[in-house]
Amino acid sequence: MEDIMEKASKFFLGQNLHPPEKNLLSKLITRLFKISSKAIRIEGKRQTVYSDLYEKEENDQNKVIIPDHCTTIKEEESITVITHREYVIDNNNLKCSFKVYTGTSASKTITFILHGKEFPLLINLPFTQNTVDGLVHVCQEIQLCKGTVHVPDSVFHKNGVIEVWSNMFDQSSVKRIRSSSCDILLPLIGTSESCNNCKTFTRTSCTTKKRKATETSTENVQNKAKCTSQTSTSRSPLLAISNNNQNIDSSTQKEEQEQTFRSDDVIISDVNMIHDMIQDTASPVGNENIGKHAKSNTQSEIGNEIIKQPEQSNELSENNERQSKLNDIASLLPECAPEFLNILIQSQVQNCISEKHQRRWDPTILSVCLSIYCRSPRAYEDLRNSNILVLPSRSTLAEYKNSIKQQPGINTDNLTWMKNEATRQNVSDFGRRGGLIIDEMTIQDDLQVQRKGDGWDVMGYEDLGQTNNMIETITKDKKEVRLATSVLQLLFHGFSGFRWPVAFYATSSASTHQLYNIIWQCIDIMDEFGFSVNYLMLDGAAANRSLGNLLLGENPRASYIAPNIFDQNQPICVIQDIKHVMKKIRNSIESSKSGHKNNTGRCIILEGLPVIWEHFEHAFHFNMQSGLRIHHRLTKEHILLNCASKMRNKLALEVLDKNMLFLMKAYQDTLEDGSQLNSTVKLLTHTSELVEIFMDTRPIHSNSDLRLNSLKNIQEFFQQWEEDISRSIVYNPKKNLITRETRDDIKCSINGFLSLCQLHLGKGDSITPAYVNSDIIENHFCQQRGIRNGLNTNPTIMQYGPSNNAIILGQTTISRRSNAGTAKNYKYDALPPQKSKSNCTISVKDK
Repeated sequence: MEDIMEKASKFFLGQNLHPPEKNLLSKLITRLFKISSKAIRIEGKRQTVYSDLYEKEENDQNKVIIPDHCTTIKEEESITVITHREYVIDNNNLKCSFKVYTGTSASKTITFILHGKEFPLLINLPFTQNTVDGLVHVCQEIQLCKGTVHVPDSVFHKNGVIEVWSNMFDQSSVKRIRSSSCDILLPLIGTSESCNNCKTFTRTSCTTKKRKATETSTENVQNKAKCTSQTSTSRSPLLAISNNNQNIDSSTQKEEQEQTFRSDDVIISDVNMIHDMIQDTASPVGNENIGKHAKSNTQSEIGNEIIKQPEQSNELSENNERQSKLNDIASLLPECAPEFLNILIQSQVQNCISEKHQRRWDPTILSVCLSIYCRSPRAYEDLRNSNILVLPSRSTLAEYKNSIKQQPGINTDNLTWMKNEATRQNVSDFGRRGGLIIDEMTIQDDLQVQRKGDGWDVMGYEDLGQTNNMIETITKDKKEVRLATSVLQLLFHGFSGFRWPVAFYATSSASTHQLYNIIWQCIDIMDEFGFSVNYLMLDGAAANRSLGNLLLGENPRASYIAPNIFDQNQPICVIQDIKHVMKKIRNSIESSKSGHKNNTGRCIILEGLPVIWEHFEHAFHFNMQSGLRIHHRLTKEHILLNCASKMRNKLALEVLDKNMLFLMKAYQDTLEDGSQLNSTVKLLTHTSELVEIFMDTRPIHSNSDLRLNSLKNIQEFFQQWEEDISRSIVYNPKKNLITRETRDDIKCSINGFLSLCQLHLGKGDSITPAYVNSDIIENHFCQQRGIRNGLNTNPTIMQYGPSNNAIILGQTTISRRSNAGTAKNYKYDALPPQKSKSNCTISVKDK
C-alpha cells in the first residue's frame, strides 16, 4: 500500500491535484481488482499488503491494441472505445464508452460517456496500452444507477423515465423508473443501486400518490353530501310539474336521476327506490299526493341513513370476520402446540393488514425479537428483510432496550429491573444470596455531549458517587475535574447462577477508601431490593488488597470473614480470585532464573533445590520433540511470555495443571540426575491440585468433602514453605520465595473459600468451586470490548451504559456457572420496565 500511495501521490501532484486518501485508495483497489488484502506489521507499523497485484510495464504508443469485445469509433484526433455491459435496457445493450484524444490533442482530458451523458476524468493520461486497458477495466466495473423498482398502478411524477431492465444471462426482466435528473454514475465503493435523485424522486412520487388519494377521498365525501342534499330537495321542483308532463318517459327520468346521484368514485346503488320516489312526486297534487309526499320524505330520510351507514357496518363486519378467522386458526392448532405459536399467528395476521405505523406487538413477540437483536443486530435485520415474518422495527426495539438509562452510579431503575427478572425466573431465597464481583476495565478518555431532557450533559469525567466526590473536595480543599480512564464494574452472581451488572462508576484510579464507600452503599441498597451479599470477589490489584485488609479490620486473617455493618448475622467473606492468584504464581516462577542464584534477581528455593523457569522450558522442548505429546495444549505462547500473554489467566492455569505435572515427571525420568527437578515437581503437585479443585464443576454439599481437606493441606504447604525460608539464615524471603502479595492472595483465596463453605453449607445447599471466580465479569468486559463496541476497542463511558442493557438482554439471565447444581439455560423473555403515562403496556406502536 505504501508503494501504491507513493506513486499515486507523485502522479496527482504532477497533475496539480490533491492525491486521494489512503483509506479511499485501499477501498478502490479491492473493489476494482477483486483482490484480498491483509494487515501486517513491518518495523512496528501497521501496513496493508495486497495479494495477486503487480505493476504492468508501459508499452510503445504505436502498439495499442483494443480488446476484441470492444468496438471503436475513430476520428481525426480521438478514439471512442465502446464496451458492453451485462444489462439490457428496453432490448438495447447497456454501453459504457470513453473518448481518448491522440496526436496534438493528447493533452485534453479523457471523457466517459454513460447513458448519453459525458463525465470528464479531469486528468491527462497518455494514449498507451496501459491507459486503454485500465479504462476498459473501469468501464466494466463502474457502478451505474438502476433507478428504483416500478410499482404497478402507482402515481409518479411526469418527469420519471420507465425502463425495462434485464440481464443477458437471465430471461427475467423488471421495470424500473429513473428520475430525469438521474446522476447516472454511482460511487465505486458504494453498495446502493440508486442515486440520491432517484431515491428522492421515488419518495416524492409516493407522497404525491398519498396526497391524491386523500383529495379523492375528500371529494367523494363531498359528493355524498351533495347527493344527500339533492335527494332531500328534489321534491320541490317536481311538485310544480303539471299533469301535462305526465307523458315523460319514466326510463328517461330514471337515467337522468342516476346521473344526478353519480360522482367520480361513489355511485348510489339503490336507484329503484329513488325512481319510485320521483314517480310519486310527479303525480297531480292532492290529498293522496300529500300522503305520498310524506311517504316520499320518509323514504328520503331512510335513504339518507342507508347511504351513510355502509362504511361503519362494513368495518365492523370485517373486524368480526377477521376475529372469527383467527379463532378458526387457533382451533386448528393441536393441544400440544405451544402457547407462543397462537400468539405468533395472531400477531402476524393482524400486522400484515395494518400499516407500518399502526402495528401493535405482543410483549412476548417484543421480548424474543429484542433478545435476537441484542445478540446479533445483523442477523435480526436479515430475518426482518427476508419477509418471512412481520417483525418490529429497530427503532421500536431500541426504544425498549434503552428504556432503562444506565448512568454511572447506583440506578434504582436497574435494580427494580433486576428484582422483577429474579421474580419472573422464580429465583429462590438461596439464589438471591451470592457474591459481589469487583473489577475495572480501561475505557477511552474522551469527553462527549449527551442530551438530557431540555439540556445537555457532558460525559467522560471521573464520577465515584456523591459521597466520594464530596470527601475528595473537602480533603483537597478544591474541586478537581479529571478524565475517566477506566470503569469500575460491580456485578452480582448468586449461588444459583443468577447474575446482574448492579452498578458501574467512571474512575481514573479508585483508592481504597473510595472502594470502601462504594461497596457498603451497594450492599445496603441491594439488601433493600431483596439480595444479600455473602462474599466479595476481588482481583490482585493493590487497592483491592488494601480494601480486603480494611474490611477485615481486627478479625483474624485465618478466616477472612468481615463483619457486615448492616446485619451482624450475615458476615461477608473476602476472597481473592484464584485464577489471578495462579497467574501471579506463574509470573513469580517465570522471573526465577538460574543466573540469579548468586546475583540480584529472584531464584525460588524449595527444600534446598531451585525452582526456575528453565525447567519448564526444557520440559516444553522435550514435549515438542517426542512423537506423542504429553501436554497437548502447551505452546510457545505458554513459555515465551510477553506483556500480553502474562495477563492471560488461561495460559497460567495450563502451565500449572496436572498435564504439566505429568510432563515434568516424564522429562525427569529421562535425565541422569532427575533429583534436580524434585522441588519443581513438588510445587507442581500442589498447584495442579489447586487448579483441579477450583476447576471442578461438581458441587460441594457438606463440610466433610475431601476437596476441602485437600485445600487445607495446600494452604499448610505454602505456609510451611514460607516459615522454612523465613527461619533460614541462608535464604532471603524476598529473593527465594514467591512474592509476598502472591502469598497473601493464596491465603485469602483458600481460607476465604473455606469460610464461605463453612457458613453456607449443611442446609441442603451446595457451592460449586469452579464458579467462585471472576469469569463472569471478565466475560462481561469481553462483550463490552469485542461484541458491542468493536473488536479490540475500549468503549467510551457514554457507550458503556447502553451496552450493559444489550448484554443483559442478549445473554441468559441465569448463568450456566451456577453454584447450586446445573442451572437452566433461560433465554431473556421479559421487557425492561417502561416509563409510560398510559396504563396499557400490552401493545406498542411500531415506528
